[in-house]
Parts: sequence; C-alpha cells; structure tokens
Amino acid sequence: MDPDDTSRPSRGTVHVTPETDPALLPVPVEAPILPIQRGFRWGAVFWTAIAGLVLLGTGLGIAHLIEDLFARSPRIAPDPKHSVDEDRLIAVGVTGKGRPVFVAFTLRTINKRRLIRPVTARYMHAKEIAAYEKEISTPENR
Repeated sequence: MDPDDTSRPSRGTVHVTPETDPALLPVPVEAPILPIQRGFRWGAVFWTAIAGLVLLGTGLGIAHLIEDLFARSPRIAPDPKHSVDEDRLIAVGVTGKGRPVFVAFTLRTINKRRLIRPVTARYMHAKEIAAYEKEISTPENR
C-alpha cells in the first residue's frame, strides 16, 4: 500500500457516497392473490349466532335485575343533573341475592300504559354501597 495512492481514502477518514432517494426508485406493486370464495361461509353465521345469544342473555339478565329491584321497593329519587330532555329518576335498592343495585330510568306513556325505560342498570361500587348503607341507617330514613 502506497501512502501517495489517492484512489483509496487515507486511514481514519470517512467517505460518504450519496445514494438515490428510495422514494424515486421504481417499485412494482403487485396485488395480492386472494383465494376465490366458494360456497356459504358457515363460520360467519356461527359467530353471529353466538354473539346474538350472548346479547340476548345479557339483556334478559339486566331485565331480571331491574324487575327484582322494583319488586323490593327501592328508594326512588329525581335526577335533576341528567334530566335535560326528560324527567329522569334513579332507584337504589338491594336484589334478592343481597347485592346493592343502581338503576337510572325514565317513565314513558305509550298507548295509555305507563312504562319504565331503563337508562342504565348496574351493581353499585364500594363507595356507593357505603353511602347507601350510611343513608338507610339514619333514623329519619328508616
């Protein structure tokens, strides 16, 4: 190796070679080959049916929860904070299994029948249970 050779960079130097911009390179884009769908897709029907049964079971469970709560005379109060378009009420009570429940609902009249339209129904959280038990234990609320 000759020290006067200019074809190679000297030791310890960095030689930068500019590259072409990758966005300018021609890249062939091929559409993926999809298999032809033949026949009826029974898997889609099966999973749709399973989802429908789960939703039906959930709806029936919530309806049973609300019916159980109203059968045991819950505490009912207006909910002015959320009553913008219609009168909303809240009901708090205990189910037959002893679990505290919170239900927000409105009253509707359809075909001269008074109906309850639930907005939300859920089991109460620990803080809500503590506040409910404290309220029902006071002498004026018994």
